[in-house]
Amino acid sequence: MPKRLTVNEDYQRKLRQREKLIEQQRKRDLFEIMQTPFGRRFMYSLIFDKLCFTGVYPGSDSGIYRNEGKRQVAFELTDEIQGAHPDLWVTMVQEQLAAINNDAVLRKAAEAAVPEEPEDG
Repeated sequence: MPKRLTVNEDYQRKLRQREKLIEQQRKRDLFEIMQTPFGRRFMYSLIFDKLCFTGVYPGSDSGIYRNEGKRQVAFELTDEIQGAHPDLWVTMVQEQLAAINNDAVLRKAAEAAVPEEPEDG
């Protein structure tokens, strides 16, 4: 005869199931964001521009803690994306590197097109 679960064991089992469902939903939500170019641009900007590469030492203790917290959020997002959808992480980084490279080429072309000012003599 199978052992009957007590209320506590049943509750614990339901909690584990709920946690698993929440994790699955979070992965699906992340996929929905990362599968689109605008979602990947947003996540890249959030992680690299807003969170990860902020200075850690702004001069006050509270600023240090806040900035370190931002960095930790960026690292957690990075781990989550890389763990759930590594192919989309690679796509995001490749797209952004291509955009950065393209911007550099355009900037160089623009600088070459500007005529030099004659020196006053």
